[in-house]
Amino acid sequence: MTLQRIKRPHLRALRVSALAALWVFLGSIHAVQADDNRALVQAVQQFLYAETQGLADEVVIEVIQPNAQFGHCVQPQPFFPNPAQRSVGRVSVGVRCGGQGQQVRYMQAQITLMGHYVVAAQNILPGTLLTLDMLTMDYGELPRNGGDTILEKEQLLGKLVRRSLRQGQVFQSHMVQSAPVIRRGDRVSVTVQGSGFEISREGEAMDEGGVGDTIRVRLSQREIVSGQVKAEARVIIQP
Repeated sequence: MTLQRIKRPHLRALRVSALAALWVFLGSIHAVQADDNRALVQAVQQFLYAETQGLADEVVIEVIQPNAQFGHCVQPQPFFPNPAQRSVGRVSVGVRCGGQGQQVRYMQAQITLMGHYVVAAQNILPGTLLTLDMLTMDYGELPRNGGDTILEKEQLLGKLVRRSLRQGQVFQSHMVQSAPVIRRGDRVSVTVQGSGFEISREGEAMDEGGVGDTIRVRLSQREIVSGQVKAEARVIIQP
């Protein structure tokens, strides 16, 4: 009987070839999984960019790469699991996969809003009527409650400061109030405006208010209405 022996170098070559083939196979799987995750990340980025349009001068979005390999997602449809969440800071995003959204994956992202905002140019005492020289602009990351941050100086002119502010402090809407142009007990003109008509009556202001504030006005002993302060001694009601 004849025995055929495979020399050791040949065995080593076979092992190397097998390992190389295995690495190529595993590498191709990893590449496909990486592409799948990359597609999900891109879909989430596009969704968040659309959701944050107009919130600031610049929006920085970082989608956190998932630790697990999610696999292929057909027709990714990102959404906010909590519709009431703010589009700033750390957010959670769901992604429905498939035409019917049969599968749902969840990802995390960090949203940073950058823009210009108004800060105090000097220390300001409570009750101060704001003027242009008290205000200056700065640029940087907007606070998480960016909707309350004042972005234009004009929004603050003629407002009263509610509390002490230090130089460089960011202005937010709750820090100021309208300077009153109507005092309690003032005689005011109340105008009801509608489509094609306008009716005016006189009454007595029951509240103090600045332009844009809503106050109550007594028209008679039994009739009290609420309207928006338009100017000194003038209140508007729009049905």
